[in-house]
Amino acid sequence: MRHFRGNQGRPEKRTGGAEKPVTEKLRGLMGLAMRAGQVTLGANLALTVVKSGKAALVLIDEGASENTRKKLMDACAYRAVPIYTLPSGLIDDACGKDSRYAAAFKSGGLADKIRQLLISQGKPDQIEEQKNCQKRGGASVQ
Repeated sequence: MRHFRGNQGRPEKRTGGAEKPVTEKLRGLMGLAMRAGQVTLGANLALTVVKSGKAALVLIDEGASENTRKKLMDACAYRAVPIYTLPSGLIDDACGKDSRYAAAFKSGGLADKIRQLLISQGKPDQIEEQKNCQKRGGASVQ
């Protein structure tokens, strides 16, 4: 058996350092949910899942049209499903599909983990933010 002195011949251990950015963690969790079959992509399909009561979380791309955004916001508000807006293109990158402006996640650990990640970064739930704004007498948040 060969003995080494110090770190010669051994890979360096990472001590401390920065963690992955939130967008990378989010991409990873969304990709995992996609492979696990826990996510429905596309605005119309996401709306169908929300209306059926099977959605635990909805994510909308900020590039989605106002009509799409309003339909999903209204359906999520009626059924008390949390909805979050993500930077443009993040849903596409995470799921490997083009032109997807919404994603609905089924109930489970992955949806909970994604929601916790968004909450920890200070991203407000769009429904709660809209309610708070209306209580203060302001215009609704788009």
